[in-house]
Amino acid sequence: MADSCSSKALLALAAAVALSGCASGGGAQLPALSLPSAPSVEAASQQATTPPPSAPGAAQQTGNVIDQTGGQGGSATDIYSRVATGAMKCWFAVGGPLKADFVYHATATPASRGGKAQIVIHRRDPTQPNPRGAKAYLVDIDPTGEASATVRTENLKMTDAFATAMTSDITRWTKGEEGCSQSSAVAGWTPAAPQPVAAAPATNAKTAKKAKARSKAKAAPAQAKAPASPPLKTSTDN
Repeated sequence: MADSCSSKALLALAAAVALSGCASGGGAQLPALSLPSAPSVEAASQQATTPPPSAPGAAQQTGNVIDQTGGQGGSATDIYSRVATGAMKCWFAVGGPLKADFVYHATATPASRGGKAQIVIHRRDPTQPNPRGAKAYLVDIDPTGEASATVRTENLKMTDAFATAMTSDITRWTKGEEGCSQSSAVAGWTPAAPQPVAAAPATNAKTAKKAKARSKAKAAPAQAKAPASPPLKTSTDN
């Protein structure tokens, strides 16, 4: 048993010596491993400021976010109600700047489901049964809480001057103000004050006849009645 253990020890020692000789001799050497270097501060800052890529199919937010600072805020349903009321009273009222050439269309979910709403202003297309033509202006109202929402506008085919006036109105209505703009530098946005209508001449024949009779009565001279004179007596001499 002792001889067997001694043989095993000698074999192990010989193997260790052989390995040490390979490492120190001209044999093949193991490749040296290098640790990766840390990124520079500039590269790290660029990675931090670069936004992550959006997921495929995710909707890209575009347009102009309305600043609600100083306003009364409210839920998405409250804000939609104020904006929709203002648009119908000011933009699409009789004589309003969008009444003739554009069409108003809106969709809104119930308040119990968040109240998300969208108002779309279409160009009017009288050649179609449904006159809603191309989209010209969008208003998106997205709830962000029970009493808050984000309002975003986007000009698609509206003139820049009209789009600026519309965004200004929406900003006021979103904050809780009411009414239409009383003054605007945009030509055609604020309708001119209606001119007073002159009274139409009387055309009723009966009324005209009475007026003519009264005129004749005033112009005719007063006639004095002459006293009756006694009859003359004639006599004949016999």
